[in-house]
Amino acid sequence: MCRSPTPFWHRSDVALCQSCARTTKLAQLPTKQEWIKKEQQLFERRAHA
Repeated sequence: MCRSPTPFWHRSDVALCQSCARTTKLAQLPTKQEWIKKEQQLFERRAHA
């Protein structure tokens, strides 16, 4: 998934741009908790950079 800013959300509560929504299979999507954890880790890395 590309992480582009988007107002769109998949029914699994994961942000997903229209382009990624067309190409990403449901089985490839992280769970909401996995997505939150990854976003938090990326945010922390940027805060410490």
